Amino acid sequence: MTRRALSVMVVVAVIGGVRTASAVDIEGKWGIGAGLFTGGGEASLIRGHSNRTAYVFDVRASGATDGESIRLSGLPAVGGNSNQWLVGAGPTLRHFMRPEADLSPYGDVFVTGTYSHRHDSTGPRNVHQWAVSTGVAFGVEYFTRWHCSVAAHSGLFRVTYADLKEDIGTAPGLESVTDTRWSFDLGISPMLFARVYF
Repeated sequence: MTRRALSVMVVVAVIGGVRTASAVDIEGKWGIGAGLFTGGGEASLIRGHSNRTAYVFDVRASGATDGESIRLSGLPAVGGNSNQWLVGAGPTLRHFMRPEADLSPYGDVFVTGTYSHRHDSTGPRNVHQWAVSTGVAFGVEYFTRWHCSVAAHSGLFRVTYADLKEDIGTAPGLESVTDTRWSFDLGISPMLFARVYF
């Protein structure tokens, strides 16, 4: 065998061994996802049920603190602050529309439970909210040959039932107000996610 023929065989073997990007068959696989640039913590645990369907458990946490200065007429400024945080979790059913493709659109149906708390030192005022939401989301996921992907994801429609309790003042003059409300949200709120399957 000549040196040139050997070189050609090596090149053909190397090229033949290089896989191009292809859709990950998610059936039976686990996955982990995380939100990118979301301003809070967004994470998902994914379990492939079939090549088209996945069960997802989503977790979300966020928080913020603000300092403020309040000035009343004729009085020195009074310092104040506010903080708020939210935690939520719930299951999602995901359906891929083109599971054999590198770039596959998908649709989600989800249920999420959340608890949020807000405190304002001026007043003082505390707001507690328990909520349950259900709705539909959609996205498009690009799979790579390294079993990881990037997805553009957005909510589409959400219905929320919330139970609120607001405490104003301190004991013994504490005033509590409770309320329940429904809300309906329709719109696009795009986010980016990175996902890994194993």
